[in-house]
Amino acid sequence: MFLHGNLMAAARALLTLPRPSTPGLMLHLPETGDLLTLALGDPLGGGAVLDLATPLEAIHLHAGCRVDLRAALKPGLLHGAGNAARSWQARVDVSCSGLHRFEAVSDVGRDPEGRGYVQHHATSFVLRGSVAAEPETIGSAVEILPDRLAAGFVPGAVFSARLLARGRPVVGTAVHLERMMAEPVGDQVRPIRGHERSLWVIAETDRAGRFRVCLPTSGLWAITATGPFGWSGLRPVRHVTTLWLRFGNPSECLKNESEPVVTAEEFSASLRPLDAAAVAGHLSQRLSSEQRPHERTT
Repeated sequence: MFLHGNLMAAARALLTLPRPSTPGLMLHLPETGDLLTLALGDPLGGGAVLDLATPLEAIHLHAGCRVDLRAALKPGLLHGAGNAARSWQARVDVSCSGLHRFEAVSDVGRDPEGRGYVQHHATSFVLRGSVAAEPETIGSAVEILPDRLAAGFVPGAVFSARLLARGRPVVGTAVHLERMMAEPVGDQVRPIRGHERSLWVIAETDRAGRFRVCLPTSGLWAITATGPFGWSGLRPVRHVTTLWLRFGNPSECLKNESEPVVTAEEFSASLRPLDAAAVAGHLSQRLSSEQRPHERTT
């Protein structure tokens, strides 16, 4: 009872937190998985899109093979909610069964929030076939690594992953999970019917760098966290990573506009008391049903 009360108090406290507004690196793949789009900013959440310089890294990993996609990337303009900026696209092949992993890294640049320098990392997984997969670390400066990926999605299912830096756990770090409200179609960002309202969750990593959350609905989710500071020459650099995952199929994502959204209090009240061994991994969460404001990028 005491533990359950603490979880409810933590969820209420999270209601006072502002939505994180750090622009990230978008790595988008449609349901067909044939067109990779890279962009900087927050175009899928209703925010601005920023110019993205030539990515330092863009790779496709599958069945032990590594394909460098930089030569296939073509520049273009991605038109967001209120502006357009340079993005990059490449045709990719995910027809083979198994787990496909895509990685991209931006150049080091000035942080739009005035925090010095930042480097963005992005990851996406595409699972073809019915066999579940357990991704392995590739030793990136920072990465979010799901414990297990499987076909199908049940609302309320637990999703767990680890935040790693060079393969080592990042402890006590906030992780921001958000269901996207739009997706790029060609060079235009289009709203997703039934997903017009913002829905997001905040978790924290435990001693193993792991976090666990219950995802209340299907859709395209962006999972973002900040790793340890690194260095680029004499400049300290903040490493930010975003994991892009699609849960459920298109028919599950296209719900009507009356789709219910769970509030933090309702979610906390539905949690059952947990045993002591599970406390470190099961995290207080925040879900917001309010329309989010556009972020300022200047």
